[in-house]
Amino acid sequence: MIYISEEESAALVTHELAFEAAREALVAAASRQSWVFPAVIGRTKEASNTFSIKSGSSNDLTGVKIGSFWSGNPARGLPRHNSTIVLLDHNTGR
Repeated sequence: MIYISEEESAALVTHELAFEAAREALVAAASRQSWVFPAVIGRTKEASNTFSIKSGSSNDLTGVKIGSFWSGNPARGLPRHNSTIVLLDHNTGR
């Protein structure tokens, strides 16, 4: 597994790279070269704390993104939004 922190990813990914990746993903989705599955939306016992699980697949990769919104985090000195992305090799599942 490779862990990339927010600081590391911000240093590696330019706006141009992000926009091109988003464009390629939209083109792949529109041309049926990828699949997006229904999202799961959840919450904790505090209704203001929510999370979502989104997944998709292409000819090369399968991925899952878990995103969270914790409303009280700024009072703790933490960001409200967090996400974890897991990408799997389509051939091996690793």
